[in-house]
Amino acid sequence: DGAGGVIVGLALLTTRPNRLARQVHHRMPVILREEDEGDWLDPCTPLAALTRMMEPVAGDGFTVREVSQKVNAVRNEGPSLLEPLPPRPSQGELF
Repeated sequence: DGAGGVIVGLALLTTRPNRLARQVHHRMPVILREEDEGDWLDPCTPLAALTRMMEPVAGDGFTVREVSQKVNAVRNEGPSLLEPLPPRPSQGELF
């Protein structure tokens, strides 16, 4: 900062969605592969290499599940936000 102190911050980088994330949203977080972490943090890594690291990861190993809309408010915290919603009733069960 202007007084010589350190400001701690965070940035969430997004990229275009992979096949799985596309079902839910038009973008997704950048997910670094473990082997890229050192290069990502190295200030000498060329821009072209960093750009490659921002490509969407494959959807293999990920699952999609519906969760509560409570995740949309920063005031809500805790592991309960990750619990899947119960299945919705089918049309026949509604009547």
